[in-house]
Amino acid sequence: MITYNDNLRVYGNGKACRWVVKVDGGNCKNGIIATDMHVSNNNNDHSPHVLMGICDGLSAGNHNIKAHVMQSPGYSGSDCYTGWTSSSSWLLEAREVDPVKDNWNQKEGHGPVDGRDSGYITHRDFYFTKKAGTSRMMLTYNDNLRVYGRNKACRWEIRIDGKPCPSGRIAGDIYVVNDNPHRHHDLIGFCDGISAGKRRMQIMVGQTPGYSGSDCYTGWQASSTWLMDAREVPQNSVVYGLTGHAGNDGRDSGYVSGRTLVINKKSSSSRLRLTYQDNFRVYGSGKACYWEIRVDGKSCSTGRIRGDKHVSGSENTHRFHAIIGYCKNVGKGTRKIQAYVGQINGGADCYTGWNSGSSWTLAAEEETD
Repeated sequence: MITYNDNLRVYGNGKACRWVVKVDGGNCKNGIIATDMHVSNNNNDHSPHVLMGICDGLSAGNHNIKAHVMQSPGYSGSDCYTGWTSSSSWLLEAREVDPVKDNWNQKEGHGPVDGRDSGYITHRDFYFTKKAGTSRMMLTYNDNLRVYGRNKACRWEIRIDGKPCPSGRIAGDIYVVNDNPHRHHDLIGFCDGISAGKRRMQIMVGQTPGYSGSDCYTGWQASSTWLMDAREVPQNSVVYGLTGHAGNDGRDSGYVSGRTLVINKKSSSSRLRLTYQDNFRVYGSGKACYWEIRVDGKSCSTGRIRGDKHVSGSENTHRFHAIIGYCKNVGKGTRKIQAYVGQINGGADCYTGWNSGSSWTLAAEEETD
């Protein structure tokens, strides 16, 4: 499985750019791994994005993975931009997955787009078999999502067997003031209380509670990638995670309320793969905030794991994003993983979390190099 996490921006009116991850200079045998971003109204928004995809049929041995940027099909003259501040982090990752051995099931697709404002999304569903009743599921949904309208909001939710997760909804909301942005979003959550057996994972879209008449849209370009991921995590594993709800926090600087995960790291030589997914908002004209994953009250010594968000035109958009990165040189024992927010420039109005029922997740996976 390939993951690309970076700060992406398109500038212009009715413009769109595409980012593609290629292996050995070409697309994967089972399809392109691509994300498209469309903007209008000459917005100049920098924000973290995650692209995920499956690459089947690769032989054993060394391979070269690169991220490419280009104009989206059917567009020209778009101003694309990758990365942003010197502290903003990016990740390009390839994980070798054995679905049977690792109890890790995935489904990838390219289209179709689905303009429904309520209901289950076309083709975004698959079955998996949960082997143990005591295990938990780590669920991921990665797709191109859009809300159109003035002061409108839509919600996307991961459901199991037609119901919300028993331990709490895994849901992400997008709110727009007056825009038509197509962007990739990553929704991640831990789901407890699912019994063993054959289970069905689905994606449902609907109006965010308190809103109506919102124009929701799932998918975009026909070749843009989407992915669903269901990973069974046994008890006493080295995958630690916390999914929470509410705890909206309007602070512009400091540790975000409730976003704290305490782990017992088993080895000093292992590294931590850290993930933070939440709803982020910056308000102001030409203003920017950052969100960072910190360990024991400090930035990661091998490099900050941080996502920066910039807005123009006094926008007030709430969107869910994910930040992923590796942290080495963390000693074994009890460790505290926290989310920190700060201003990049003075007067930036930062906000973390949003509508009640919207979820956030902190995860730490201990890996041996």
